[in-house]
This record gives sequence, C-alpha cells and structure tokens, in this order.
Amino acid sequence: MSSMIAVLRLNSGNQFFDYNFSDTNFIYGPNTVGKTAMAITIDTVLAKTKNRAFEYSNCLKNVDSIDINLRNDKRKKWFRRDRQNNFFIKDGDDGAFQQVDIDYYKNEIEKF
Repeated sequence: MSSMIAVLRLNSGNQFFDYNFSDTNFIYGPNTVGKTAMAITIDTVLAKTKNRAFEYSNCLKNVDSIDINLRNDKRKKWFRRDRQNNFFIKDGDDGAFQQVDIDYYKNEIEKF
C-alpha cells in the first residue's frame, strides 16, 4: 500500500496556500529559497519535531496553522497543527477538524 503527502496547506486567517504533491517530488533550488523551511514545516505538522516551523526564521510569521493531507490506496486524512501546539484530524475532504491529543495524532499518522 503506497502512502503519500497529497497537500501541504498553510493557513492564515481565512486564507490558505496549498503546495500540491504527486507520487515523486523533489524540493530543490539554490540557497535561500526555502528548502529547509519546507522540510521543517513537514516535520512539524507530522509531529516529528516540536512546534519548530513557527519559530524558524520569519517565513511562517503570518501562518496560524499547518495542514497536511495524507493518502493511500484505502483512505485519506487531514492533519492540522496550530501555532498554539494543538492537534486536529479530519477524515476525508468533508466535515470539520476534531481536536485530539498528541498521542492519538501520532498514532493516526503512523497508520499511514
């Protein structure tokens, strides 16, 4: 079963910006284009690091929360981590995010 990141979303108030991914992705470019910031952002929303993305440089100074959409052959799920270090999950593309504790959040990510 193949799992992947489908979307990385940065939320700021009522606005958002999506980074869409495909089966194979490369993050590349010269220095100072945000490669490290992108990697730290992904690690943060996947709960692999402390809330580091919001503290790294000024690149996310206007971002309130980070969403990531994980998909595999059988399911898709949205995960959100906000600036206050709260964790949320939403099944599929419909419905609302539900707040969960960090252990449940990590467990759901590990299922992918």
